[in-house]
Amino acid sequence: KKFGVDLKHVSHLVRLLTKGKEILTTGTYTVDCSNNGELRMLRSGEAFINGSWDFDRVIEFAEKTSQELESLVKTCSLPDQPDSNKIKKITYQMIMKFNEGR
Repeated sequence: KKFGVDLKHVSHLVRLLTKGKEILTTGTYTVDCSNNGELRMLRSGEAFINGSWDFDRVIEFAEKTSQELESLVKTCSLPDQPDSNKIKKITYQMIMKFNEGR
C-alpha cells in the first residue's frame, strides 16, 4: 500500500521478463539471477525509496521488454515443443542419482 504497487509482484514481473529474454536470446536458463540485488531492492521497496524505480518505470520496463520478447520469439532458434523424451531421460537420471546418495 505504501508504494501503490505490490512489491512482490513487481519483483516477479522483472525476474520473469528478464529470464524470458535470457532464454530467447541465449537458449539457456541460468538459475543464479545476475540482478538478484535489484530484485531484492524491488521486493523490499528500497528501489522505490531511493528513486531508482517507480510505478512508471515498472510499466515502461514491462511494455518494452514484452515487445522485445514478442520480437525475439519470431527469430529464436528454440523448438516450438519441448523434447519430452529427453526431459524424461534427464528426470530419470536425476532420480537415480539422488537415490544413489541415500
